[in-house]
Amino acid sequence: DRLRFTVNALTRMRFCTTDGSLSFGEKGPPGSQGPNLLPWFAVPGRRNADLNLVFGHWASLGYYRVPGIYALDSGCVWGNRLTAIRLDEPGVPAWSVPAHNLPPALA
Repeated sequence: DRLRFTVNALTRMRFCTTDGSLSFGEKGPPGSQGPNLLPWFAVPGRRNADLNLVFGHWASLGYYRVPGIYALDSGCVWGNRLTAIRLDEPGVPAWSVPAHNLPPALA
């Protein structure tokens, strides 16, 4: 049961209640969720709020960047884009390429 919960939390977590309880029923981007739900990274009192969080596996959220939060899933597997960032230089814009395109050196 613990392994099942861990896998579900790491692959399906999108929204939580304000007390931090998980809600697996919502898949859309922020703003599409039911009442009293927040994106997991916006729950008040999050213990790791002082850390930079880099995550993916939420294509409907897309590339999302606010201080300390870097969501990189821009839908490459769905034919959209692959996005990368430089954490060592936060002022550098994200780099994004269309899915299925190879750099000229690899083509």
